[in-house]
Amino acid sequence: GEHDTAPFFVMTRLIGLPLGRWLRFGTWENVVVVYDQVLDALAYAHARGLIHRDLKPSNIIVTGPADHPHAVVLDYGIAVNPWADGLITGEIVGSPGYMSPEQRRGETWRARESTDLYAFGVLLYEAICAKSPFNKSARRADDLDSPAFLFPRAKFPLKPRQGFEELGEALDPLLRKLLAFRTRERPLLAADVREELARLVDRVRRAELSDEIDPP
Repeated sequence: GEHDTAPFFVMTRLIGLPLGRWLRFGTWENVVVVYDQVLDALAYAHARGLIHRDLKPSNIIVTGPADHPHAVVLDYGIAVNPWADGLITGEIVGSPGYMSPEQRRGETWRARESTDLYAFGVLLYEAICAKSPFNKSARRADDLDSPAFLFPRAKFPLKPRQGFEELGEALDPLLRKLLAFRTRERPLLAADVREELARLVDRVRRAELSDEIDPP
């Protein structure tokens, strides 16, 4: 808007916690809700041609009460439209611990939906295991030419934290696809990941219900 010839814009005031801090208190059921919302935000941005390129815990704020969380994806400062923007090949952008392999190699022109989905996979892995899928040298930009940085390999099988064992077992196949080194081996669309996540989570819920009805 404009007031006395001075332009201004209004932003929503967010009261909440960065994702990393919120995860200390979230149950697996609430974690699934929040991560589904992150995928929804990515799908919305991707449908408009935007690739975030810097998805990480500090760029996601979780608001609302504990039993009704709401995730907001922030900071599109280095987001690009790879089909319209003039991208500089060789430019390394993003946060080391969440960069896709193509970002680490400076292949900016490869930025696609799967780039963000790789970062989402890192976030989901951290939610389940309470640690990064990568060793320290892959999470730091001290040596951009080191094999550890250029060729990150996620640690499998998963070692879920307490309370996330069944969820981790169910999501292991999805996480392996999200964290695939080659872009062609990752899911193409956030909407597809949402659908698969919902299906796998439903399997966990049905298994838990079955155990309650007919305990071992």
